[in-house]
Amino acid sequence: STPLRVFPNPTDRYLTLIPGANGQADVLNLLGQTLLSRPLTAHQERVLDLGGLVPGVYLLRVQAEQAPPTVRKIILGR
Repeated sequence: STPLRVFPNPTDRYLTLIPGANGQADVLNLLGQTLLSRPLTAHQERVLDLGGLVPGVYLLRVQAEQAPPTVRKIILGR
């Protein structure tokens, strides 16, 4: 399968994901609390609007079907 693409990182608001498989994207704070969840479709661009979050460091967890989750650190600035 195609690897997950995430850009730009750092970002000031919008984060673009291109997943290699169907699944779900969650944005979590560093306490592990889910702040945003969106479904993903394989090879289709999904833009997450992080404008409602305060600047800082977040975790992006992508759970693809029948695969272990992928976690990336996301830096949100202004």
